[in-house]
Amino acid sequence: MKYWVTPEEMTEYDKRTIKNGTPGDVLMERAGTSAARTAMKMTAVEDGPVIVFAGPGNNGGDGLVLARILRDKSYKVLVVLVTIAGKSLSQGCRTNRDRYTKDGGTILSADMMQKLPDSPGLVVDALLGTGFRGTIKDEFAGCLTKMSGYDCEILAVDTPSGINGKTGEADPLVVPADVTVTFAAPKAGILFPPGCGLSGSIITADIGIDIDESDDRTVPGLSDVSALLPPRSADGHKGTFGRLLLVGGSEAMPGAPQLMALGALRAGAGLVTLSVPLSAHQFVAGRIPEVLSSSFSPG
Repeated sequence: MKYWVTPEEMTEYDKRTIKNGTPGDVLMERAGTSAARTAMKMTAVEDGPVIVFAGPGNNGGDGLVLARILRDKSYKVLVVLVTIAGKSLSQGCRTNRDRYTKDGGTILSADMMQKLPDSPGLVVDALLGTGFRGTIKDEFAGCLTKMSGYDCEILAVDTPSGINGKTGEADPLVVPADVTVTFAAPKAGILFPPGCGLSGSIITADIGIDIDESDDRTVPGLSDVSALLPPRSADGHKGTFGRLLLVGGSEAMPGAPQLMALGALRAGAGLVTLSVPLSAHQFVAGRIPEVLSSSFSPG
């Protein structure tokens, strides 16, 4: 079972883990490695280059770890690193920038995006982390605008850039992700609307940070939900998994009861019978092979 956290709480969990002996550099390496594994499932070397948009903070550092690992796996990688005038890169971002360039990787600045290819195999969003607040501006806005023009899948690192990690509020420039790899625990912003609708499939990567359990913070996964379902015997059949009669629909609206029937089957009902008005029966009979159909005369 996973438990969601706010960005402020995640910062405290980070500090606690580092204080207990795990260096921050190790945590960043684990995070970037987890994101790289997901990236390699989303695209192959022959699909085209991977473009990584990295910001100046630790989110960008995670993206640079990913870039280095993909490059080691023979992917062609292009990194756009956004810097802020008068501000230094975070230590983690700076360290992994140096490792990436030492290994032969090339980094482009935000004013060099015209050199990027038109058809990448994957785009990685590692611009802004879960601490984002306010409005996206300047080079960050330019990068997200560029990102939105690509016709490929988007992988977000920890959160799609521009989502408030605490409330789920989203800047208009947010580029919807196909997959978001979040670390240690899902952040509130990617679970609350509208952020949840912009985050795609959410993968929570274990990077060695223990999250305190809290009954009002649970985020059930597929295995948790599956455990709630009763076991099915090997010799079971539709007659042993419950019988359900659905009554509804009309000649003008024969689709609604069919959707109910499909939902019942997906939920595990065994023998489902759909009864509709006689005038609608011709539109329903045989449309769903697993469902029995019957009709009645209203009134």
